[in-house]
Amino acid sequence: MEEVANYYLVELTQRCLFRVTESNAYGRPRTFVMHDLVREVTSIIAKKEKFGIAYGDASTTQVPHEVRRLCIQRGAQTLNSIASSRLRSFITEVPCSWIDDILSRFRLLRVLCLRFANIGQVPSMVTELYNLRYIDFSYTKVKIIPASFGKLVNLQVLDLRFTYVEELPLEITMLTNLRHLQVFVVHDLLQISLNCFSATKIPGNICLLKNLQALQIVSASKDLVSQLGNLTLLRSLGIMKMRQSYIAELWSSLMKMPNLSRLLISAVDMDEILDLKMLKP
Repeated sequence: MEEVANYYLVELTQRCLFRVTESNAYGRPRTFVMHDLVREVTSIIAKKEKFGIAYGDASTTQVPHEVRRLCIQRGAQTLNSIASSRLRSFITEVPCSWIDDILSRFRLLRVLCLRFANIGQVPSMVTELYNLRYIDFSYTKVKIIPASFGKLVNLQVLDLRFTYVEELPLEITMLTNLRHLQVFVVHDLLQISLNCFSATKIPGNICLLKNLQALQIVSASKDLVSQLGNLTLLRSLGIMKMRQSYIAELWSSLMKMPNLSRLLISAVDMDEILDLKMLKP
């Protein structure tokens, strides 16, 4: 499905609906922009077809009951009513004290994005939304992922980048449909050093997460490095706090990943010397 999605993006770019403004180190597009006129036309069509609505005005009105996708942008301050029981995607980056109340009405929700939202903990209703495929809490102040996350058996993407989650619960290994697990802790971005961010610990047996395509950035241990060999579908791997004594196990695990295309390795500290001669990319 990742390859299909990439094909869609390429086609939209070739048709000049999107324009690439930034690419990553591998040449893959990272950021797109849409021309104002094209955006206005697509917004009108999306609203007419009940595909999705984006609100960015200072004051918004009632959300249509039939809408399937809803985006509340920073300009929006109030919503008089959100009662769409058919909502599939909910995206917001505004402070939302009412989030628990409205999530209780979105039983069919598949996508929940609270990126940049001013929240310090996971809304309690999230773990009751059993249809969720995609959760994004990146760039928030969330510190703890509750054990009840183990109930979200349909989850495919969990994005916790630039949060304060230092350790995931043991129950995270129950999410056997996970395809992308993005985690790392940010401490102080103004401090330009190796200590400005750190990896997240994953307890338990990660061998169960056999569908993982991307895993980054996790904290190394001897058990974890040896278990990585069971994740044969991995395409992207980021691992920190590596020790020289783990290198043999890491090489053995990487040999079992024929699709691996991106690899990040960071030593446990400045004094740890990693001999990477065994790693033949």
